[in-house]
Amino acid sequence: ASIYELGLLRDGVDIAASRNLQTILAGRGIKEILQSPIETIAHNASLGQVIDAISRTHHTVFPVADRANRIVGMIRLSALRGVLRETQVQEVIIAEDLMQPLEDSLTPADSLAKAWEVLLESPEDEILVLHPDQSQDGGKRVAGLIRRADVVKHVCWH
Repeated sequence: ASIYELGLLRDGVDIAASRNLQTILAGRGIKEILQSPIETIAHNASLGQVIDAISRTHHTVFPVADRANRIVGMIRLSALRGVLRETQVQEVIIAEDLMQPLEDSLTPADSLAKAWEVLLESPEDEILVLHPDQSQDGGKRVAGLIRRADVVKHVCWH
């Protein structure tokens, strides 16, 4: 084992199990566990509208769409916590103010192995799955989302 692997082993990371999981996931696609359809939030939605949309689901990430229904960012449920405490600004906040860039999204063609890697790096338990830029306007469209728990269940039951 390399010095890096020895460090991981000392920290309790089972390298063989990790490699086996990657092998299992590599041959499987995201489409097998994709949660769809996913409600999008308009970029100019008021905070009340954002909260209303969020309250209708159990998701923790929400795609934000522009007027042409292109996905321009996402809102993490965790981003709302601080805003909800600030009652003075609630009337002027819109979805764009809460939105974060789409840095950790996937496409329907990605493997579950890639999805697992992205989920391990993400602070959330869900990742958006977006159709790749295929339109002339370069906009991304929502395909759905995947959850960490669904990946684990899929591995355990298949």
